[in-house]
This record gives sequence, structure tokens and C-alpha cells, in this order.
Amino acid sequence: MGFWQRLATNALGFMILSFLFSPYFHVSSLWAAAFASFLMAALNVFVKPLLFILTLPITILTMGLFAFALNALVLQLVSSLMGSQFRISSFGMALLISFLLTAFQNFMSRRFGKEWR
Repeated sequence: MGFWQRLATNALGFMILSFLFSPYFHVSSLWAAAFASFLMAALNVFVKPLLFILTLPITILTMGLFAFALNALVLQLVSSLMGSQFRISSFGMALLISFLLTAFQNFMSRRFGKEWR
């Protein structure tokens, strides 16, 4: 999947998950979801590699499962930067959103990946 398709998939995933987990995860609009998706991509490029290097030993010990915690940390950072337009109630909810968003991305990539190339 290309960059723009991944951003659109993330924004759509944010909107669906916001609907499903309404009191605990809130996205105010489609534009807020798109901006959060773009902000998350920027943080994944600039901040996440540093966090990954710092937490490499625990990531190895957990056989890669700690990567979901890093994704949740990035989501919490997006939530704190966006304020009331994009809110996650707790780190546990961020962890769940991270896991479900990854599953949604994988599903969309497998389902529509060939058509989007």
C-alpha cells in the first residue's frame, strides 16, 4: 500500500474505532481523523525509530509484542497534541486501538492492496 492509501486507511480506521468505542475513544470529524493519521505518520518517521532503539531489549524479550506498546505510546502522543479533537481515555484503550488499527490495516492491505498499486 502506498503512503496516501495508508493515510486514508488509518483515517477510516480511526473513524470506525471511534464509533465502536465512543465513550473511550473520540474523533471529532473526518478531517480530525485525517490530520491524526498524518500526524501519526510523521511521528512514526521521526520519533518511533528512536523509541524503538531505546526499547529494543524489551522488544526482543517480548518477541516483538512490545511494538504494540510503542504504537500505543505514539497514539497517546497524537492524542495529547490534538487535544479535544482526538481523545483516548487511557493507555489500555490506546493499546487496544493500536492492535485493532494494525489488524484493520492488514485486512485492507490484503483485500485491496493489488488494486491500489
